[in-house]
Amino acid sequence: MIVLSNDFINGTYRLSKMQFMIIFRLAERIRQGDTDFRTESFTLSEFVGLKKGQAIGNLYEDCREACKFLKGLRLRIGKRTYQVLEFVECPKYMGYIRLRFAKALKPFFLGLKQNFTPVDFEDVQKMGSGVRIRIYLFLRQHLTLKNRHFDFKKIKAMLGYLPKAYPRFKDFDRRVLQPAYSDIKKFGLLDVEQEIRFLGRQIDKLVVKIKGAVKKVKKAVVPPTSAKPPMPACNTIPGLPPWMNARTLEKLRQEYPEDYLMYAVQVVEQKDNVENPMGYFRSLLPREDFQKEFRAHVSELAKKQQAIALQKTAAKEAEWEAHVYQLFSERNNACRQQFFEQHHNRQTVEVYLRHLQKGRNLPHNRRYYQEWMKCQLMFDVLPEQSKIAYKGWLVKTYGERGDYDQKFFATEMKNSAYYQLFMER
Repeated sequence: MIVLSNDFINGTYRLSKMQFMIIFRLAERIRQGDTDFRTESFTLSEFVGLKKGQAIGNLYEDCREACKFLKGLRLRIGKRTYQVLEFVECPKYMGYIRLRFAKALKPFFLGLKQNFTPVDFEDVQKMGSGVRIRIYLFLRQHLTLKNRHFDFKKIKAMLGYLPKAYPRFKDFDRRVLQPAYSDIKKFGLLDVEQEIRFLGRQIDKLVVKIKGAVKKVKKAVVPPTSAKPPMPACNTIPGLPPWMNARTLEKLRQEYPEDYLMYAVQVVEQKDNVENPMGYFRSLLPREDFQKEFRAHVSELAKKQQAIALQKTAAKEAEWEAHVYQLFSERNNACRQQFFEQHHNRQTVEVYLRHLQKGRNLPHNRRYYQEWMKCQLMFDVLPEQSKIAYKGWLVKTYGERGDYDQKFFATEMKNSAYYQLFMER
């Protein structure tokens, strides 16, 4: 659940859907009682809502660009403008992002007690564009008013359109309002009806009738035998056998630790044909041999938990290594292509050939040199392995160590905040 100030919703600005998602992802992390914004860390997959098997495409790069754009953007809310993000860290090829709201936005997100609108992240994520999100938020804000009167020019300005954009209402209605209403109805967010009122030939106002959409919930079929379950006895405790009552347990807690009492209850329950469970339970508690048995049980349990934790850590480390290898491969491939486009020319090839001649005592260097000569220094007709070797040399020559040295890259990643974030998720 995200809580937004109505003043923020009514501001004059225009954002893309991705930019809204960034704001909402941060707002989703705000906790009740927060007095300041925290720096939040996200994996890029989590941040863009990437599902398993979904193609990445340009989502990561779009997200990084949107974050940088928001850091330099100032939103007009009321008569002032406000910075959106004061901290952005989104290193290329690293797979994580760290953000923090600007302190000036505190009145619109923190400590809201009135004049606010709650929305679900999943609801706004369904909308097809940033403008449609704005329209949904605006209507959601006025849900309790039922009928909301809009001034055509004011609503257009609020959505960030210049006066010259959509001068005719029917174009604005067809291209902006109706697509938003369609999304809102399609996903069952609100029930919306629009009415146009004219003053002469000019549009006087829009009247939008808003109702909360009722989502149908299937009722569970209750068998007749379980329709009226028996009421529990007033002296029993959920999760404990009926022979243990609340008053007795409370007294015993003053003499023995909670986990010791629960262990004794389990031992009694596992015994067959115990005529007086409470009497047997009480007889176990002061016995030294039973206390020794309990300590051995705790020790064994701790060993099992430690073994499970080690297994989970080992599995997570293996997952981390595979993830880092993928990140390095993406980074290395991107650098190879980038440096090839930037530096490949006849002069660079000649420098590379001198490098091969200098290391001609190595068989692969001699082979690469001969292939270049055979192809008359034409890259396009080179064998694939020679192309790969040439691009790799470009990365080592013009790039940083993390661009080509996998061990160095893995060490850098393990020392970053992203490693801790990955292991904890």
